[in-house]
Amino acid sequence: MNSGKTSTLDALIQKLLAKGYHLLFPTNVANITSFVICEKDEHRIGIITFGDPTSESDVEGCLEECLNYNCDTIFAASRTRGSVYNLLYHFATTNGYTTIETSPLFAFQFWTTGISISTLHQLFANMLSELI
Repeated sequence: MNSGKTSTLDALIQKLLAKGYHLLFPTNVANITSFVICEKDEHRIGIITFGDPTSESDVEGCLEECLNYNCDTIFAASRTRGSVYNLLYHFATTNGYTTIETSPLFAFQFWTTGISISTLHQLFANMLSELI
C-alpha cells in the first residue's frame, strides 16, 4: 500500500509509448486509466496498475482481456499476499505465464533524503522494460 506500484507502472506505460509501442486498448492515449494493452513488433504487453484488495473482479477482467489480445507479457500490481496476489499467481500458472515477483524502488521518508520519488519510479520502470 502506497509503495509506488501504480506510479512505477504508469512510468512504464509512458516509457513503452516513448519507445514506439502503440495502444491496442484503449486506442487513445487520452483514455488511459489503470489498464492498457500495447504492442510493438507483434509483441503485446498488458499492464494493470491497480491490485489492492476488493479489485479482484476488475483485475480478473483485465487478465481476460490480456488473454483475448494474446499478450506475451503482463505486468500487474498487487500486494505481496492476499486475494489479488493469489488470483495473479493462479492466472499465471493456469495460462502458461512465468511469474517474476518484484517490489518497486522505495525510499522511506524520501523527502528527507533529497531523493526524487519520481526518479525512483523512472529507474524502476527502466528495469521493468528490460525484462521485455
